[in-house]
Amino acid sequence: MFDVFRIQNAVFGFGPWIPTFSDTWTEDRAEEEFKALAPLPVNEVIEAMRRTFTPESHFGFGCETIGALQRWILPKEYSRLRLAGFQAVRMEVDEILIRHPVQVFFRSTKPLRHNVQPFNLY
Repeated sequence: MFDVFRIQNAVFGFGPWIPTFSDTWTEDRAEEEFKALAPLPVNEVIEAMRRTFTPESHFGFGCETIGALQRWILPKEYSRLRLAGFQAVRMEVDEILIRHPVQVFFRSTKPLRHNVQPFNLY
């Protein structure tokens, strides 16, 4: 088991990166910072899902440390997300499938809304 920290909807467990919604809570970033937070390559994510899928699989993105999550989500962004029903959570996952310096892609046999421990990111 591995600990992962992430932002997710308090009821359903989905993350905040949703087309059109993301524009309502994200801050502008310097180009260098934006490049450092570049998403994981889609082909690697798809291959990891294909390789590890079982009927019990639930996949998601998160961070291995609170500091990495704070790099992704700035204080003002977190305030906006909290108002929209999102929270920072710690969860145990079965596998980390892809590691990136700031982000991980993981697999869990539990739904992402189950067995989470909310915490205040800031």
